[in-house]
Amino acid sequence: MIKGSHHSIESKIKIGNESRGRYHNEETKQRMRTAHLGEKNYWFGKHHTDETKQKLREYNFGKHHSEETKEKMRGKNNPMWGKHLSEEAKRKLQESRGDISGEKNYWFGKHLSDDHKKKISIKNSGENHGNWKGDDVGNIQLHTWIKKRKIKTVLCELCDAKEPKELANISGEYKRDVDDFMWVCLSCHKTYDGIVNNFNR
Repeated sequence: MIKGSHHSIESKIKIGNESRGRYHNEETKQRMRTAHLGEKNYWFGKHHTDETKQKLREYNFGKHHSEETKEKMRGKNNPMWGKHLSEEAKRKLQESRGDISGEKNYWFGKHLSDDHKKKISIKNSGENHGNWKGDDVGNIQLHTWIKKRKIKTVLCELCDAKEPKELANISGEYKRDVDDFMWVCLSCHKTYDGIVNNFNR
């Protein structure tokens, strides 16, 4: 193939169909490994510049596998299903990485800017978070979510006398809505929950 040229879409599909179901035998795999080891590898001794690394980070930032792709990678579909690295393989991996502690670590002395932290926070908050469950969430998780978003009052919203300690649900439906909760003191919380529970029976 001429350097700089590319296969057409039709050509790629044809090659893919012809190659589907074919696998290299162990002997061929070993020859391919040997042919690209050490100085024979085209990337030997080369490193990405800091500029390229930054471009790669920005390009991949916020990308996620689709549910279809995740499903293909789960359980028995995963190429590592039921497999385990041998002690020798683990040792080789550790040696290839070398010592990356302290000053040898790429991130040593570096810090994310406030703007970058904010972008990450926005990208992973609410419905964008990998563990987001919508309304199908437990009581503790719901209260934690409300606490982060509902401003705490100085005094209990019921008795207006004591310091509020907890959040009480107003409707008894426990909706993901800050207006469906109020800050109350311990005694008012117990009393109010009792009234709501009796009303909903």
